Amino acid sequence: MERATFRAAREAIDSTDFSELEQRLNVKISISGGGSFDPTPNGSGTFKIAVTPIINGKVRNKEEMDFERLAPTYGLKASDLGETFLSNGREFRITGLVTRRHKMPISAEATDNGKGFKFRSDTVCRALGREVPISPRLRW
Repeated sequence: MERATFRAAREAIDSTDFSELEQRLNVKISISGGGSFDPTPNGSGTFKIAVTPIINGKVRNKEEMDFERLAPTYGLKASDLGETFLSNGREFRITGLVTRRHKMPISAEATDNGKGFKFRSDTVCRALGREVPISPRLRW
């Protein structure tokens, strides 16, 4: 496959109207990333198609769903998603949780410009006025 063929296929999929399928399945379909391309004569290309559920009329991403499911593990409540807190004089809104980020699992965005930031769970607990849980690994 040539690179031009790969690009044409990607553009065709980008321009496809998935609205009927999205409505029938109650999901949001999106194509993310530039993909990868193998330039060898018999090579192929790949890109990611994400299918995200719509819950209560809102598109929910993995970070949001993980936050709601795992918040108590980090000393937070599922209802804290979307809550604001102050850190270093700036206001942030909690947007999700990434379990792969062990040191800074909480995702938040600055309320003034929407830029994304990562926070330690104990920092967010303190900012929300909550007791910081002791990790089971730290108990002797």
